[in-house]
Amino acid sequence: MHDYKSYNKNNLIRYFRELNLNSIKKLIHSIDPSIKIKKNIIMSELNFRNQLIHKSKDLSIYNDSKCTNLSNAIYKINLIKSSKKILILGGKLKTLDHSKLKISNTLVLIFGQYSDSFLARLNFINSRFYKFTELNELVNFLKLVTKIYKYNYILFSPGGESFDNYQNYSDRGKKFNRLIKKIIF
Repeated sequence: MHDYKSYNKNNLIRYFRELNLNSIKKLIHSIDPSIKIKKNIIMSELNFRNQLIHKSKDLSIYNDSKCTNLSNAIYKINLIKSSKKILILGGKLKTLDHSKLKISNTLVLIFGQYSDSFLARLNFINSRFYKFTELNELVNFLKLVTKIYKYNYILFSPGGESFDNYQNYSDRGKKFNRLIKKIIF
């Protein structure tokens, strides 16, 4: 594994991709060690995995709708060394692990009917949260809060399965992109 501290903010997305690629390789290797995987084949098939959808001088927005694991979403947001960051969570949590996850220096926006399940799993350190019924409401709030507080990073990494309101993670990712484009700052 790489030392993420050596990456500057422009290379953070590359680090996320390498992290995901390594996880995929480990999984495949545990199933059959003889399988060889080419990096470009895996990455080209992972839509909505750390996709940079907006970049300006002061704000970067990433769509990681593919993320259906809360631990992974929290890990990624904690890699961003800024106090001006937002994590968007939603969906139905997987029931694999019930441990508390520490989230630091982050505004957490949670949407959907399973919001309380997310809150039960999170240990907030210098962070706060808001709950929303739907993604549309959340994005409207996002427009307001980013104008007032000047956040630098927004990571849409739901941490839960998409089947509560969407056909799949791709459907959820497309919807998020459309909503962001409507309110682009």
